[in-house]
Amino acid sequence: MKAMKQRSMSVRSRSCSIPISALAGVGLLSAPPALAASLIPVNLELQLLIDASGSISRDEYNLMLKGYRSAFINLAPRFGAGGFGDVAVNTVVWSSKEQQQIAIPWFLINNTANAIEFANTIGSMNRGFDNTTAPGTAINFAVPLFANNQFEGKRWVINVSGDNKQNEGDSTPQARDRALAMGVTAINGLPLLNDDTNLLNWYQNNLVGGQNSFAIAANDFTEFGTAIEAKLAREMQPSEPVPEPTTIFGTLAFGAVASWWRIKRKSIGN
Repeated sequence: MKAMKQRSMSVRSRSCSIPISALAGVGLLSAPPALAASLIPVNLELQLLIDASGSISRDEYNLMLKGYRSAFINLAPRFGAGGFGDVAVNTVVWSSKEQQQIAIPWFLINNTANAIEFANTIGSMNRGFDNTTAPGTAINFAVPLFANNQFEGKRWVINVSGDNKQNEGDSTPQARDRALAMGVTAINGLPLLNDDTNLLNWYQNNLVGGQNSFAIAANDFTEFGTAIEAKLAREMQPSEPVPEPTTIFGTLAFGAVASWWRIKRKSIGN
C-alpha cells in the first residue's frame, strides 16, 4: 500500500473537541487522514461493493465479475483525457455482518491501459465469502476508506450491487444516512431481480441516496454486464462536488467527524 494519510489526532467542531480514540471506538475512523498537499487529485473516488452472499451461486458470481471486466474494458478509452478524467477505484467484497474485505485496494485509472489492467484484475478476483446479506454493514465498512487513501476526489461515490435485501447486520437506511452525513456524495445501487422482483424498490427506499443518486436494475445475471457498464458510465461523468453533507445527526460524535471530513475535503483547494 502507498503512504496513508496523516494529520492531527484530534477532531474538532465549533464547540468541542473529541479524542480520536472515542470516535474509533464507535467505528467511525480506522486510521488518520493525510496532509492535503500530499494527495493526488482525481475527479472521483469510487468504491465498488460487490455482494458475495449465499444467494449468489458460483456461476452467478463469475457472471458478475465478467460483467465488471467487460464494462471497464468497454469504458477504458473514456478515462483520463477521454472524458471521465482520473478515477480512483476501491473494491470491497461483502456478505454477512462480519464479512467485508478489500479485494482490490485503491487503484488509479487515468488512461486506457490502467483501465484494462483494472478490468483484468477484477475479472479474476477471489470470492472470499458465501453467507448472509448485510449491505448496511458493508457501507459502514467502506465509508472510512475514503479518508484513508492517497487521493483527493471531487466526489465520493459508493456503488452497491447485490441480489437480496438485508437479512443481517447494521440498518441499511441508517448506514446510508450516516455515509451522506460523513461527506459521501452518493450511494447508487444495482439490484439483480432474478430472485426478488421487488428488490429495486427496496434499494431505492433503503440504500440509494445523495446527490444525483440512482439505481439501475438487471433482470438476471446475464444482463449484469450491460447494467453495470451503464451505471459506471453515469457515475463517472464529471460533476461539481457536494459542498456539504445535507443530513445532520443529533449525536455529538457524528457532528464532529462530519465537520472534520468537510475541512479535509476543502483544504486541498486552499
